[in-house]
Amino acid sequence: MRAWALTLGGWGATTRTVIESEGQEVTGVVIRLQDTGQITGTVVSPVDGSPAASAQLRLFRVVHLPELFDAVTADADGRFSFDLLPLGDYFVRALDPRTGRLGRTP
Repeated sequence: MRAWALTLGGWGATTRTVIESEGQEVTGVVIRLQDTGQITGTVVSPVDGSPAASAQLRLFRVVHLPELFDAVTADADGRFSFDLLPLGDYFVRALDPRTGRLGRTP
């Protein structure tokens, strides 16, 4: 049995139940959806602290080795958000395409 929460970005969960005879009903099945979190921030210039508008950001999830998990573009104020993330370890890399400067979270 699977359940998907489309309003939560499609996150889902599975559970197992057994029906052993004709007409048997299984009730009270509880499926707990996966916990999620969010990473938000702002990309700024190291020169004067001004926002890095349209910076390109890559989110990497670290399981055994880092894997690219998602990508977004910062808004005009340098703000970005990665939403509905499964719990885990992540780091973010940023590129300001106007200056070529790179940055990343620790």
